[in-house]
Amino acid sequence: SASRPDLQGALKDGARGATAGRGRLRKALVVAEVSLSLVLLVGAGLMVRSFLRLREVEPGFRPGGALMLRVSLPLPDSTFTDAVRSRIVSFFDRADARLGQLPGVTAVGSCNRIPLDGGGGDRLFNIEGQTVAPGEQPPDAQNRIATPGWFAAMGIPLRRGRLLAASDDLAAPPVVVVNQAFVDKFFPDRDPLGKRISLGALGKKEFPWAAIVGVVGNVRNFGLHLPPEPTMYWPLAQSRDAPSMSIVARTSGDPAALLGAARAAMAEVDAQQP
Repeated sequence: SASRPDLQGALKDGARGATAGRGRLRKALVVAEVSLSLVLLVGAGLMVRSFLRLREVEPGFRPGGALMLRVSLPLPDSTFTDAVRSRIVSFFDRADARLGQLPGVTAVGSCNRIPLDGGGGDRLFNIEGQTVAPGEQPPDAQNRIATPGWFAAMGIPLRRGRLLAASDDLAAPPVVVVNQAFVDKFFPDRDPLGKRISLGALGKKEFPWAAIVGVVGNVRNFGLHLPPEPTMYWPLAQSRDAPSMSIVARTSGDPAALLGAARAAMAEVDAQQP
């Protein structure tokens, strides 16, 4: 409209033709604008509906009210000895216990992976009494290394049997806890408790048979839109790896308020750890 010429007299007929052309163009632009608006509204509605559906998905753990600290212990060399393992286990035992003394903390546990962190870690394993046909791979599942308090700290429920315990150390028989998806896939028609599995060979290390002592609820590790995967939880005290671990402290209040106290507590356990 601002660019409309003001010729009044000389080009009345032409002006009427131009006005009609501009009217048709304006109508076409309005139709296009309304169409684009409808597309945006429909897209926004679908996005909101998808978001609400994701909000209704049970993640398998309690995400709120938790403080997470990531710790990666250095190794003096590449050799993982029983003495190194003992030092690592002692550190996380003391860290879990010290953080558990902070005001408002109700549970503390550690694990090498936290849900939805974007990382995997599946491992091949064998089921005692089952053979693998030539050319086929053994079954595989997500592999987790945890301390006894991990399930309480994350709010992962126990379904059958028992959880990992402080007594599950090198002097005790090897044990493992699995999730319900693991049972559904590999033991659909029998009780998994007492059955034994073994991780496949890692380099030159052979892993002993471990008895399944407990079944816990499923956790959606890779996304709320993805189904839970079969998962194995091994006790840190019986592990042959030295992983980075995440310590999760479950609190009854605002976890951010514990940041300073948590740093001070970790410094008491080992002043060299950031």
